[in-house]
Amino acid sequence: MANTDKKLEDAREYWDGYYGHRPEQYERLAKYNLDIMTSWTKFRGTTWKIPGEGGHLPLKFKELLAVGIETATCKLEVGHVEKAIDAGATLEEFAEVLGICIMLAGMMTYETGGKDVLKRAEEYAKKTGRI
Repeated sequence: MANTDKKLEDAREYWDGYYGHRPEQYERLAKYNLDIMTSWTKFRGTTWKIPGEGGHLPLKFKELLAVGIETATCKLEVGHVEKAIDAGATLEEFAEVLGICIMLAGMMTYETGGKDVLKRAEEYAKKTGRI
């Protein structure tokens, strides 16, 4: 197997493990610039390590941080909402994260995405039997 094939397979293995599938947008970028995609995937895997794997923050905290950052930058991404709930996050913890976003970045962060985060968290928690 060529080195480029190995890099792509390593990235795909990471995607399969974290996302449960191979995101189409990453496959497309890899098709045109494999080094950017595989470097980003390796960096992401390093920053997403949890205690016992070389990281220090539990997965729940990392997912809640991602939700907060995405909310503060007005980007709605439900994947981190679901991952946070799967890692044990509560609706009250989501509300607290959104409160920090409102305090630091303004109420528009709630209006442009935060309200959808909380709604999605509530829906997913109900769907998965967590509330």
